[in-house]
Amino acid sequence: MARRGVSDHPGSTRLRELYLVIRRVQTRARQQELRSAVVHRKDPDAFAELVDLQVDLGLHEEARRTAHGYAEAHADDARAHRLLGQIQLETYLATLDSRSGYDAHGHLVRAAELAPEDLRTWLLMARMYWCVGARSRLRQAREKLEELAGEQDDVQRVLEATAADVEDTSREAHEGLLERLEIAGRLAHDPESWPLFRDTHVAAQVQGVRAHRAVTSALKQGVAEEIAVLRANGTILAHGSKEGGLTDDVTGLARAVQSLARTLTHRIGELDMGGLKRCTVEGPFGVVLMGRHHDELVAAHRSRPMEPLRLWERLSVALDRASVAVEAES
Repeated sequence: MARRGVSDHPGSTRLRELYLVIRRVQTRARQQELRSAVVHRKDPDAFAELVDLQVDLGLHEEARRTAHGYAEAHADDARAHRLLGQIQLETYLATLDSRSGYDAHGHLVRAAELAPEDLRTWLLMARMYWCVGARSRLRQAREKLEELAGEQDDVQRVLEATAADVEDTSREAHEGLLERLEIAGRLAHDPESWPLFRDTHVAAQVQGVRAHRAVTSALKQGVAEEIAVLRANGTILAHGSKEGGLTDDVTGLARAVQSLARTLTHRIGELDMGGLKRCTVEGPFGVVLMGRHHDELVAAHRSRPMEPLRLWERLSVALDRASVAVEAES
């Protein structure tokens, strides 16, 4: 029933959390069995099942560690490299961390070398090349997909969605591409527009509605003069000001936050300091506050004095109330 609820209402964080709690309890014994098989026998099937289970349960860091152990224990197993490549690709698309991107690509290439007929690997590679704008490599992946399963519905959708990209035959520089995208803070294509990304795309639309509602409400309440809500990868979900209301323009606070978040996230990653949580800039202009709220990056500018922690609390309340309202409507 919980799984059906998540399927019917992909934007509901409460249903998703309930589903994960139930699944973790239900699968506790199976997880222990699989861990035992992994530790004592290095069983490749146990590795693969445990990775899939951990991803399903939202245990992404555990899944990454398990997949890494799988690839180390079975260096010539294509499935191990595909699973690790897929996990690292999701990390890269969410954070634009070039190291994760290169790691993902390396494992996917290795998986394709070991099992050149594996359709799933080529779909993942095509998705990565499309997202980063590597047209010549996307062209090669498309040719392989067409050769393997050109008539399959999902493959047809991918071929149609990527056709325009490969028509451009101008020269491109692959060297340093991921670093350039990390600095720019944006990909060639939004990962959530990938044609096979149905559920996440629906959830992303709900996320946008929630962000718009939260910004509108907070501005009306006078929480701040300008507010912006962004995805983890820097895509702006909602941006507005007290004077101009909601806007699609990437100006002012929204642009500054995109740049600052990229710089801080990059430096924090280089220094292995964990993740960006919250930062405050105070001066004659007032206070600018930026921080993580669940899977989103939230920023606000307020000219009148207010304790930063109090400002953050009011922003968080506005976002939480918007989440409840959107979930109630869905």
